[in-house]
Amino acid sequence: MENTFATKTELLQPCDPPFSFFELVESIWEGAYHQPFHRLCTLMRKMNARSFLKEELLLNQELEDEKEMAEAQRNQPVDLKAIRLTFFCSLPESLKWDDAELLPENHLLGYTVIVKLKSPSQPQSFCTFMLEAVVRPPSVVFVPDQSDILIEPITNYYLHNTQQFHTTIGTQKLSRTFSIRGSFFTQQNQLTSICAHAALRIAINSSPILQAPKLTNKYINDILKIDKYDPRKGLNNEQIAHVVESLGFIVHSANFLQNTSIEYDHFLYPSLESCLPTILGLEHWDEKAQKLAGHVVTVLGHTTNSDRWEPEARRGYGSYPIKHYISSAEWCDHYIISDDNFGMYSTLPSGSIRNFIVPTKNPNQHVSMAMSIVPKCVILPGYYAEQLAMLRAYSLIDGVKLSPPNIWLDRMKGKKQNLVCRTLLQTKEKYLNHINNYVANFTVKQQNCFDSLPDYIWVSEVSLPNIFTGNKHKLGDVVICANSTPREHNHGESLALAWFPGFIQLGHQPNIEQWEIGKHVPLIRNTKSHLLEW
Repeated sequence: MENTFATKTELLQPCDPPFSFFELVESIWEGAYHQPFHRLCTLMRKMNARSFLKEELLLNQELEDEKEMAEAQRNQPVDLKAIRLTFFCSLPESLKWDDAELLPENHLLGYTVIVKLKSPSQPQSFCTFMLEAVVRPPSVVFVPDQSDILIEPITNYYLHNTQQFHTTIGTQKLSRTFSIRGSFFTQQNQLTSICAHAALRIAINSSPILQAPKLTNKYINDILKIDKYDPRKGLNNEQIAHVVESLGFIVHSANFLQNTSIEYDHFLYPSLESCLPTILGLEHWDEKAQKLAGHVVTVLGHTTNSDRWEPEARRGYGSYPIKHYISSAEWCDHYIISDDNFGMYSTLPSGSIRNFIVPTKNPNQHVSMAMSIVPKCVILPGYYAEQLAMLRAYSLIDGVKLSPPNIWLDRMKGKKQNLVCRTLLQTKEKYLNHINNYVANFTVKQQNCFDSLPDYIWVSEVSLPNIFTGNKHKLGDVVICANSTPREHNHGESLALAWFPGFIQLGHQPNIEQWEIGKHVPLIRNTKSHLLEW
């Protein structure tokens, strides 16, 4: 929280072992639902936190709004107390946090603002929750000495939805603002917010693509014109979509209970690779209530296991269901989620929520729906763009014959079930910059085709398994116009271009030209940050 000040100046406190984070939680938290705070403290221990600052806060506008909404909900006065905890990976000898040389900005690991609500007339009626938290992406932090820091990312861990946040420590008279890149987290309180509020806030506030004012609980309730409501009813999909549209975006949604032909992760993956967050609906059997219960979490990234046996072996052994290509999602072993009931940066095993039986008869935790939040001009969902892309890829790879032959194109021919596809959203400018790295000379027709691309395109990168997993390279692209209407897409008119080693097709009509790229090239990256990959 930027420009939110403490009531008095506090000193940094050491938290090296044998300091107990359990004791810290117990000293602050009152009531149930403390798992998210414990999760944050666990992350701090794993990331080698060595000091923290604990401050009671003066109420800013967002905190005042929470107080007013709670009073309206309870029909009585409510006391609100806010505590900010800010964690660092170093312990300056002087314990002076206002000295940038003693406490460099990059030593900040994360912060949280914890809110306590109490009714003076009912001392036993209280509520504690994490209103806001930001933690840098999980990484191994080394501090060789007090002036140096070494941060190593976790292998094959791709957290796509991160923003640059600012937080202030200290009082109005003596304060300091820090900057930190991470994902936003918040917790429902079942009073002024429920899980859909948390999922929406985590999604919108974390995305580097969706530029919007900070989304707060009051902002959501004002959009939906909610003054007082029953938290047990939650928000429905239409209300979630209405909030998203009010912010200037749209949702691409899928109901996996009604349409069981769609693999949830194939729908999910293009949005994640595009730095677009997805709200995922989960269902489970509530034994106490004897009915299915629902919950939503926000998916922010994924982990990848390039040694997974299943993507190729499933096809090699002829396992059911038969799939016509390998989606890059099949190498994702976990999805990185924030669940407001259990905390941030948790990893959800990709197979654990898949519907292997009829969803409405499935007592196990299973996926029910997905809502990806995208720019307003992106009409066509990435999942559908990928289906057309692979149909065109099969046709072109096996149908085009080059003279002289291209060895890489020949290696792709006849490999229908073993072609790999990775689909992600790109702006025209970013895609042109990517292509310019490998093509020096364009023909007039090629230049005109690239110049006529819309602002947003779906790029389906096509490869072979060993090139994809070993080299992190591709052998071609199929480019689909993201602003295409369903009619245009159904008639194949959404295809902008497609290239493979040695040739390119311009537009959706057969128009083949020679192409400079004759071998595999690197995949598109949506981040410039250091990646540790295997």
